Amino acid sequence: FTQKEFNGVDSLILSCLSYINFPTNIEQVTSWEGVRLADLYLAEYFEEMFNKLWSEQESLQLFAAVCASPRFRNVKAMGYTNQFDSTKEKQFCAITFKLTDSLYYIAFRGTDSSLTGWKEDFNMAFSYPVPAQLEAVSYLFKASLKCDGTLLVGGHSKGGNLAVYSAMNCDMVIQRRLKRIYSHDGPGFVQSVLDSSCFNIIKPKIDKTLPQSSIVGMLLEHQEDFKVVKSNRSSIWQHDPFSWEVKDGDFNYIKKLSADARYFDQTLNTWIRS
Repeated sequence: FTQKEFNGVDSLILSCLSYINFPTNIEQVTSWEGVRLADLYLAEYFEEMFNKLWSEQESLQLFAAVCASPRFRNVKAMGYTNQFDSTKEKQFCAITFKLTDSLYYIAFRGTDSSLTGWKEDFNMAFSYPVPAQLEAVSYLFKASLKCDGTLLVGGHSKGGNLAVYSAMNCDMVIQRRLKRIYSHDGPGFVQSVLDSSCFNIIKPKIDKTLPQSSIVGMLLEHQEDFKVVKSNRSSIWQHDPFSWEVKDGDFNYIKKLSADARYFDQTLNTWIRS
């Protein structure tokens, strides 16, 4: 990271890692001591780590590449928490990655394959805040106390929304330490939130990326500037981050969303607002 600055592809990689079920019997993972990613590449952990993920095989391949990479293998994973409450309709997971002695990335997991996770997503259309959003603020506060230095936050899908929400609702002291806020195809917010002063304070730090036929990332209102990434899949399947194309160490950007995506998003958001 001293040779090549942290960028959006790095963020998406770490966001994808947040979907992994890190072994909770390893104290360094759940505490703030941390453990090297390469030290977690042990076959006896794989069943727990990759079971019931959206993309089990791709996630295992990504983890193997990360653990072999000189850029990522010495990154430490810490502060892992995975909370699930079907009664409160809450699905929340977060993990912090220590990139260098003075740079940390806080990753919020997106929606998992549970019914509760999806119900919480739909609740975002008419309820504010949802339990995972409140939990994200609390987690960012805890992480800020344990991590000395510059902070980055981000996530894919709902994780991107949680990253933005936590950043706009955290203490101003923490906001000053936040260098960048990454939302990878994360849904937006209701208009009243986007009109608020707390959102406008952090808006210049938001780095939002969408695939060309984005549906999830265009849900609700969105005032963040966004960049469009070329995906090798179609329609809703472009939400899969493993379909996003990379070119020369950065995303393969294109000029705008597809026409069918713009029509679908306008129609769906009109329905949600009603």
